[in-house]
Amino acid sequence: MAEHEKQMPTFTDDCSDVIWPNLQNGEKPLIFVTHDESIFHAFDGQGRQWLLASEQPLHKKEAGLALHVNDFFVDVCGRLTLADNNVATNDECAKEACEIMKPDKNYNGWWTIEDLAK
Repeated sequence: MAEHEKQMPTFTDDCSDVIWPNLQNGEKPLIFVTHDESIFHAFDGQGRQWLLASEQPLHKKEAGLALHVNDFFVDVCGRLTLADNNVATNDECAKEACEIMKPDKNYNGWWTIEDLAK
């Protein structure tokens, strides 16, 4: 990674400006892209409930339906998206790299390498 960092942009202390690297002849800038994913379940909440003294708590036996959120982040511009002026000329591409799916055998299935490529 240290070898590649020489070709990556850096930022001012307050992150307000990008500082592009001085590249050698034939070198191209390298942009660091990260992937982030999270799964949110319907019954992820706290284990506390407001009950009357005579009531018994009811707990779900499973985590419930889930949302699987996958997104890509680029250090120089934030979330990976097409610029507005490129959207019209790339109608086969999604405007955003973010993918929200319902993982389960009965919904969208599971995140696969094909989903990543898409």
